[in-house]
Amino acid sequence: MNDEILDIGVPRGLGSVQVGDVIQKSGRTSGYTSAEVIDINATVSVGYGSFEADFHNQIITDVVGDPGDSGSAVLDMNPNLVGLLFAGSEYVTIHNHIRNVLGAIGPVPPSPGEEAPLAVPLMLSNALLLLGLA
Repeated sequence: MNDEILDIGVPRGLGSVQVGDVIQKSGRTSGYTSAEVIDINATVSVGYGSFEADFHNQIITDVVGDPGDSGSAVLDMNPNLVGLLFAGSEYVTIHNHIRNVLGAIGPVPPSPGEEAPLAVPLMLSNALLLLGLA
């Protein structure tokens, strides 16, 4: 096992995206794909059989994944980790912002240029392990 993401390489760190940016991912089903960011603060309803759940502050891109790609790391072209693919349709793909995912697990790593508390590198490495990136 290593830190490399198939067809992308080793993530450089954490990043964020803006509308119009291009993201990339390597998924189990669709392999390497890229797409343009359409929205970075979307609210979407996702159906789960007999119920729906609302998700706020989501990244929306052109179609970049297929069923089975959920959980794929989403990176900008630098390649910084920016999101986690979790849902989609025949028209768009939906991703969680990576800082929201990591914030749900523990302390959010600092943005570029901010000083990191001592515990953040350990939390980040644990989060990357959970995401399958380490």
